[in-house]
Amino acid sequence: PLCYWFTLTINVFFVVYKGSGGGFIDLSVIPLWGVTLLSIGIGYLVGFTAFLVLPILKRKAIANTETKKLQMEEEEKKILTSSSSDDIDYYDGNNDKVVVLKDNVTDDDDN
Repeated sequence: PLCYWFTLTINVFFVVYKGSGGGFIDLSVIPLWGVTLLSIGIGYLVGFTAFLVLPILKRKAIANTETKKLQMEEEEKKILTSSSSDDIDYYDGNNDKVVVLKDNVTDDDDN
């Protein structure tokens, strides 16, 4: 939040202090004390908003990640239980794939 406040305060200050260059709104008529007050106020508002919103977004992201992790674990269990255990030689958990290797045994020794 402090970085948001500082960055936005500096940016708003320079944009408002320099003016809009004769565009639709002429910001160059605002005195220096008004520009400073406006910049600090907007920076404070955004910093305070970030202070309130960022923890909420963090909790939602963590909850979403945990939900997806549980769903993936359930899918893995379904895959492992639906396949016969004789056909599965190993389970590659990193790539989320079940590797099925079947033995091709021929009876060439009978000849």
